[in-house]
Amino acid sequence: MNAAARSLNSVHGLFRTFLEALPDACLVIDRFGNVLAVNAAWNDIVRHSEVSSALAGNPIGANYLSLCRSTSTREGLEEVRQGIESVLSGNSLQYEREYLSHTLHGMRWYRKIVRPWQQFGAHAIILHREITAEKLTTTSQQTLDTEFRALADASPVLVWMSGPDEACTFFNREWVEFTGVPLEEQLGNGWLKLVHPEDRERMSQTYHVAWGQRHVFEFEYRLRHRDGEYR
Repeated sequence: MNAAARSLNSVHGLFRTFLEALPDACLVIDRFGNVLAVNAAWNDIVRHSEVSSALAGNPIGANYLSLCRSTSTREGLEEVRQGIESVLSGNSLQYEREYLSHTLHGMRWYRKIVRPWQQFGAHAIILHREITAEKLTTTSQQTLDTEFRALADASPVLVWMSGPDEACTFFNREWVEFTGVPLEEQLGNGWLKLVHPEDRERMSQTYHVAWGQRHVFEFEYRLRHRDGEYR
């Protein structure tokens, strides 16, 4: 924990009351982008990925961008970095970005708002305002699909999505890189060829039954890695 964070943690009363009174999840950062303090509402949106989970218990001292990696593409992360730097340097009075995130309560839309806030060693305050209801009334299904795919591509886990006919219509970047097989060859039921022969039939049957009953299912299986080995 750096000196600024220790200074903030030592300031009770007014500062802590201010943070907790805010309706939005928020945190404050120093001039290098390191987290100095967060409010309780932050915990609802930080615990949604392997990266974030590791930091959720104690994000103090972590660089803010490390908390954004699971909800941003590489291009999006660079835009966030530039936006924050613009506020920290005094070139901008505010930076905003909307994003879709998987939280403890399901998929939610948020508006990230970065503003200067030079108090107790901090240089900016970052608010995460939920705007799900607003987005669902103004956003087309096509835009929602695009945002979901961008989120899935930024995720550190393998993700696929199927259509109403059970055939797979989408594989995220991590999946394609893991298998090393072109996306076009995996669409539909092509991906099943990458499942270990001993697991393939059981996997397919379990999926088919769960789909028909609209039930959640879990299944352990071996998937062929791009090096030819099964993982």
